[in-house]
Amino acid sequence: MSLSTMQEILILLEDENKVPLFRLNRWGKPAHGALSKLKNMGLAKKEKVGDETYYAITSKGEEYFDNTLFRM
Repeated sequence: MSLSTMQEILILLEDENKVPLFRLNRWGKPAHGALSKLKNMGLAKKEKVGDETYYAITSKGEEYFDNTLFRM
């Protein structure tokens, strides 16, 4: 079973808690749609630290991960 870009990104965020945008760009264009969807669902949040943009998992995202992805 293969994971979607959104699931892969959520797993990375859960593992590292906060990830710089440049690392998420390895998924290319699909990353932007996935990040937008994660933000709209309340599973991730965007943070700006100086000139760098980061994405972090929210408590709702951690709960979603535990209840769905962790059980895969």
